[in-house]
Amino acid sequence: MLTVRLPEKLERDLKNQARTEKTAKSEIVKRAIQEYLLNHRTDKTPYELGAELFGSGRSGRNDLSRNYKQMLTESLNDKHTH
Repeated sequence: MLTVRLPEKLERDLKNQARTEKTAKSEIVKRAIQEYLLNHRTDKTPYELGAELFGSGRSGRNDLSRNYKQMLTESLNDKHTH
């Protein structure tokens, strides 16, 4: 069991949000703590640490690893045919 004292404004905002979501304040607090703990883990794998960076290439293509040879050939042909 945990008891937390909140500033009045935060308590009021939490109460209003709970009313809007038609859920208990404690449920919102539980979800917030779970999200916080998930986002602040220190035992993340290398993939988890860089996940938001993967696939963020400038081309916007998600098939680069499969079609890079074809794309390179096309790029070189386009460059040298003009």
